[in-house]
Amino acid sequence: MVRKIEYIDANGIPRVINEHDKEFLSAASGCFGLLGVITHLTLQLNPMSYAILRPVKMDVINAIPPPPDMKIEDIPSDLRKDLSPSERAKDQADFERRALTNYYAEWFWFPYEKRMWINTWDNTDNGEGAVEYPDIRSKSSQFVQTFAMQVIQETPVYRWAGHNYPLYATKLISKCARG
Repeated sequence: MVRKIEYIDANGIPRVINEHDKEFLSAASGCFGLLGVITHLTLQLNPMSYAILRPVKMDVINAIPPPPDMKIEDIPSDLRKDLSPSERAKDQADFERRALTNYYAEWFWFPYEKRMWINTWDNTDNGEGAVEYPDIRSKSSQFVQTFAMQVIQETPVYRWAGHNYPLYATKLISKCARG
């Protein structure tokens, strides 16, 4: 998506990277902060479309299945689940399909939680039945949750717990944030 980067290098010299040097442009596109001060960025955007979004929350072991040859005892005990070979094969096929064919794919896990969110979607030009996301109710809820998490993290009790009991503090934040 990045077509041109204009920046000031460490010596104060204005520089430009564009499609004439595709390999350098590709490398530079992943590390803007290391180039220098970015002054202009040219992106090629896809035409507007609608996302067919169906977030799913499921057990980590199903969402990101272990390799077929991995023994169950090699999986962290908190994430283990007894699965038949056919269940493991189905989970593997679903994971590969999402990762390889969806327009966007994201697996989001909070540490020490058994379940995770899978956010994958495809695009369509057909806006029939489309709804605004997030709606005002979701935005309000996200605002309140974000504010509450910030308050929790700034309390002296949490700071003390985070310093003295980092495992329990992490588990508390994960439980509060998992949704």
